[in-house]
Amino acid sequence: MKSRLCQIMNWAYDNLGQVASGKRCQHDDTPVAGQQFEYAFDDIAIRKTAGRGGNHECIPNSGTDGAI
Repeated sequence: MKSRLCQIMNWAYDNLGQVASGKRCQHDDTPVAGQQFEYAFDDIAIRKTAGRGGNHECIPNSGTDGAI
């Protein structure tokens, strides 16, 4: 009998209610490769950096994120 893999997505939010990270994990809290995302914002909600895959790769702001 094969067991089903259960994956859970854990979300974290900053003090402005924006998603600060999203991490997909197996049922035993083992991270799923390539399914880890992190974001950093300044005080006025403009995204400064983003990371993905659990390697904390810095993705610079395009200059338009958070702009009105």
